[in-house]
Amino acid sequence: MHRCEAEAVIITKGYVGAVQQVMHDVGLLQYFAAVYGLTGSTYGTTGYDMEVQKFEFGVEGKPEQEYTSKSSVIRQIAQLRQLSPEEILFVDDDPAEVRGVAKARCAKTLHVADHRGMTTEDLQTVCDVTQR
Repeated sequence: MHRCEAEAVIITKGYVGAVQQVMHDVGLLQYFAAVYGLTGSTYGTTGYDMEVQKFEFGVEGKPEQEYTSKSSVIRQIAQLRQLSPEEILFVDDDPAEVRGVAKARCAKTLHVADHRGMTTEDLQTVCDVTQR
């Protein structure tokens, strides 16, 4: 994607810190321009959360990484980078999220079916779209 000057951004319903840590641990965080998701204790707090909150891991989410909808993040990114909807590809495995972004008309969409991850065909579609 760097060869064609494309950027990848993660927009998750999960915690930013957890996603950033996992992506860092597997050597993939460097390939993403940004991560948007939840911060704080949206899903509740456990004893473990209370114990480790005194530590700084360097991957914690910040308030500016939170969002109200995936289409709002896409619009924000488009405005910052001066991109049109035709220059943005939104990929998700949740059909409701894909429909929401398609309805908002803020990006092209690709639905990754069956919650199975991206197939070779899905990756080829991303390459084809980003090389145009």
